[in-house]
Amino acid sequence: MASDTEHLKLLKKDPLTDGNETFNIQTMLNDNWDKLDDAVGSLQDEIANLDPEIPEGSTTQKGIVQLSSATNSTSETLAATPKAVKAAYDLAASKLDKNTAFIELRDGATTAGPAFIDFHSGASVTDFDSRIIAEGGNGNTGGGNLSLQANNIIMNGSTTLNGWTSVKNNMDVVRDGGTGLRLIGSTHTYIPLYPKGLEAGRKGWFGFGNPNTNDIQIVNEASDGRVILQGANVEFVGPVNAGKVWVARDPAYGTVAAISLAIGDSDTGFHWLRDGYVDIYSNGQVPARLIGGEIEFKNTSGSYENLRQAIDRLRNRHIISSAAPSGGNDGDIWFQYQ
Repeated sequence: MASDTEHLKLLKKDPLTDGNETFNIQTMLNDNWDKLDDAVGSLQDEIANLDPEIPEGSTTQKGIVQLSSATNSTSETLAATPKAVKAAYDLAASKLDKNTAFIELRDGATTAGPAFIDFHSGASVTDFDSRIIAEGGNGNTGGGNLSLQANNIIMNGSTTLNGWTSVKNNMDVVRDGGTGLRLIGSTHTYIPLYPKGLEAGRKGWFGFGNPNTNDIQIVNEASDGRVILQGANVEFVGPVNAGKVWVARDPAYGTVAAISLAIGDSDTGFHWLRDGYVDIYSNGQVPARLIGGEIEFKNTSGSYENLRQAIDRLRNRHIISSAAPSGGNDGDIWFQYQ
C-alpha cells in the first residue's frame, strides 16, 4: 500500500502490495522531485534572511574566537590550538620531571613579588592548608626569605637551616633514642633571644659568642635582668680538679680560674680537694681550710691548728698576775693553763 514521508510527503510504494502496478513517472519521480526542490528553495530563503552578525566570544558571552598557537599570550579572546596546549604541557613536564634537579618559579620576572607553592591536602579546595613562600629577594643568590606556613611543620631526619631562622609559636625537637639540636658555625655560634619581638631588640643570648675563645656563655643583656639557674638540683659538672666556677669575675685577672670556686679574682675563694676537704683561698694563699667537719687556720708559725680546739684553749686560760715574774717585762699580763 502506498504512503507518504513525514516531512516532505514524498510518495512511497510498498513492494509487497504495489509490486504489480505500472510505474508512474509523474507520481513516483517528477512530483517527488518538485517537492524536494521546493523544500530546498524554502531553506535557502531562510538562510539568506538570517542575521550574519555573530558576536566575538569573550569570558562573558559566546561567540567567534580566533585560534592562536602562542604560549606567552595573556589574551582572553584567543583560543589555544592543540599545538599551544602541547607546548605548555611539554614545558610543565620538563619542569616537574623526576630527574630534574631543580624547579624555578617566576624565573625571568621583571618585577619583584613573592613566589609560592600551595598545598591542598584536605577535602576543601577553597584555600590552601599549607604554603611555601619565597620573598624579599635582593638580586643576590640566596638573598631572599623563605617562609613555611602550616599548623604544624615537621622535619624528619637531619635538617640543616642556613641563615637566620625564625620559629613562631613552639618548636619541638624530637628524636627516638635521644634529642639533638646542633648549631654549626665557622667561627662562633649562638642563639639570640628576642622575648619582646625583633622590634624591641635582642635581650640576651647563649652559646659560643666570642670567636677568639672556647667559652660558652649565657648572657642577659637587659640592664635590670638576671641569669637564674633553677631546678631541684643545679650541678656544675667537670673532671675532678678541673670543673671550676668563677663568681663576679674581674676580667683583669684573666679568663681561667685557678680554684674550684673563684670569687672576683682567679685565686680567691674555695677549692675542693677531696671528700670533706676544702681549702679557703685568698690571693693564692690558704689561711684556712675545712677538714672532716672542722675548721683549721694557719698560725703564725705556718702550721694549721684546729679552730675549735684553739678556742677551747683560750677559754681555759685565766689571769694569774699583772706583775712581771722573774725574767718577764714589767706591765705584761700573764696567763696560765689550768
